[in-house]
Amino acid sequence: MDQQIGKEPVARGEVTREPTSPLTENNNMDLNPPKSLKNREPSRPNNAPGSESTVQRADFITCSEPFVEGENLAGLKLELGKQDNIDYDRFCNGDIVSELLDTKGQLNDIPREVFTAARSRANPYERIGKSIFINRSAVKLAAIDAMFGLSATKQTVAPKTNLFKFADLCSGPGGFSEYLLWRKHTWGEKAHGWGLTLKGDKDFTLDQFHPAALAHHCFTPCYGDIYLEENIRNFSNTVRDATEDIGVDLVVGDGGMSVEGEENSQEGLMKQLILCQILSMFTVLRKGGDFAVKIFDVLTPFTAGLMYILYRQFEKVCILKPLTSRPANAERFIVAMNLKERSPKIIDHLYMVNNKINELKQGGADLQVVEIIDMDVMVKDEAFLDYLQTTNMRIAIKQIEALKDLLKYIKNPDLRYPNQEQVRRQCLQEWRLPVDEPRRDHQRRQNDRRRDHRPYPRRRYDDHDHRDRHRPRDRPRDRERDRDRERERERDRSKLKEEEIRNKHKNSVYSTMNWQSRASEHALKSPTDSSFGTSNSFGGGDSLASLMADFLGDGPAEQLLSPTPFASRSSNKRTAEASLSPEKRQKSEKSNEDVLTSLLNTINSDKS
Repeated sequence: MDQQIGKEPVARGEVTREPTSPLTENNNMDLNPPKSLKNREPSRPNNAPGSESTVQRADFITCSEPFVEGENLAGLKLELGKQDNIDYDRFCNGDIVSELLDTKGQLNDIPREVFTAARSRANPYERIGKSIFINRSAVKLAAIDAMFGLSATKQTVAPKTNLFKFADLCSGPGGFSEYLLWRKHTWGEKAHGWGLTLKGDKDFTLDQFHPAALAHHCFTPCYGDIYLEENIRNFSNTVRDATEDIGVDLVVGDGGMSVEGEENSQEGLMKQLILCQILSMFTVLRKGGDFAVKIFDVLTPFTAGLMYILYRQFEKVCILKPLTSRPANAERFIVAMNLKERSPKIIDHLYMVNNKINELKQGGADLQVVEIIDMDVMVKDEAFLDYLQTTNMRIAIKQIEALKDLLKYIKNPDLRYPNQEQVRRQCLQEWRLPVDEPRRDHQRRQNDRRRDHRPYPRRRYDDHDHRDRHRPRDRPRDRERDRDRERERERDRSKLKEEEIRNKHKNSVYSTMNWQSRASEHALKSPTDSSFGTSNSFGGGDSLASLMADFLGDGPAEQLLSPTPFASRSSNKRTAEASLSPEKRQKSEKSNEDVLTSLLNTINSDKS
């Protein structure tokens, strides 16, 4: 799909996309809000079930101030304090955030299994799943890549090979790396990646990558806690040595941790992890490279300061929530394109902030790092502040609507979002991923039908099962099964035909033996005439032809002596006998017995 990314240096741009989306963007939403958004309540999007949208918004922001290479970024600072009361009106709308927190609180007492089942039925993109990859993260990156072309091979400063290089931060078991390697290799291009993660359950599972990824040959895993400066520097040295100090084309980060029970404090718990991923990115990304990292809420000055640094150091930046990201959570991504320069001043400042956070954690102090950029500097940049406020409000409103829908699905277990399969196919087609249904899902439905032969076993009717059950049989295994069955039917027909031929031959042999026996008896009795004429008498004046007619069937002698198959004459005999009355049938049988007795007596007398 041709992506329409704004080429002019404007504050915002729009990217149009194809897949259907129930969380429809309000096209009438004001994207240029006034300076004061404290009391502003934006219109809410239409979220009717079954509604479709072909628009996925990606609002970029570009810094309007001219960039001077080598100039230090103004406003860098490190301020300590207590993160008790957050002013939500600074980067969002306080009323919207309060409603969001209240709606989240209604899910606290919901059992985990009930919540998970309702979430699967409520999310229109849930059936997309992980496609052919090891986890859902790979599909999220595929959706982002389809919008921005992150995996496209770009011209480096001094290219020697057309090799795409990337770094994967905190994303074990490696969904991002698997997708990037699979994408480049299926395009017939070269790629190599470096990853930083923890050993154990967070390790890269290269053996489970798609075979086309060639992970064992094209990926270098590195290990260590990204919170520690030593590990960041070691990873940076490894990548820069391998790339001749140029750096990689793309850096992606998927760092996360479990915040179950502390969802409202997720931003504060994740801030150091996001900081270290951005710091690591600046140490390995080449000039002109791209960056994509997973974040959550952007409501505190600390996270807003990280966003501001990216805004100033990249040509354009956006915050978006991919379609595959579950709508009821706070997950979103920062996508920054075209790094202007690798600033040593910013790298040193971020190292200092990270070391201070580690020091405060070890000391057990109540103080935290609350600011890394002077708030006065950020507030003066009205374009940046307006963008951050508008984006936060739009995502928060969508999250509220998704949470309310989720509560409806929890209360009504029979409720299901329509057309999930259609949405899945449209999205996978646009993201250039295989559309075929995973084998395990199809096999599960087949097993259900084997155990229960009702039309729609063990669950209520839905149109997906109906289409799957009654669609044309076009799968390879169906065609192979049909060919096997046809071969079996052909073998059965051949066996029946052979048996019929054997039976006919058997009847013919028996009839010929009887006829030859009668003829030899007649020759012994009347040796003067062996022409089987009608002038010789035998047994009461009957000719041989008449005698054969009594034994083999009714009809003229010429017909009996003709080369007609004996099986046909036997059939004629049975037909004639069936038409006789009982008295005539007894008389005929007695006459045949007398003839046979006289024949046997004649043979015995001749032998003696």
